[in-house]
Amino acid sequence: RNLMNNNCLCNLFEDSTVWLIILYLAVACTAAGYLLQNLSLRYISPKAVALLQCACPVLTAVFSFILLHEKLTVAGFVGAGIILLGIMAEILQGEKESTGDKR
Repeated sequence: RNLMNNNCLCNLFEDSTVWLIILYLAVACTAAGYLLQNLSLRYISPKAVALLQCACPVLTAVFSFILLHEKLTVAGFVGAGIILLGIMAEILQGEKESTGDKR
């Protein structure tokens, strides 16, 4: 099917399947993500939930590499490294604060 028919993407949105997919992504995936995030706050600390959320882009890249055979660029590796270093810095800072070490 030619999506660029008459130089317009309007025909794409005439198909009800496209709208069902958009509805699924908007409602089911988004709502489930927020619901699970809020439910997790009952069982683990907000800091742990926030740090896990920060790791989501890295985990997405890892799973896309494994499952979809995506290629990660140098910039992607650098970005993942920065995110992981930030998470590790926060964890180490929290351990220093909890032990009373004020170096």
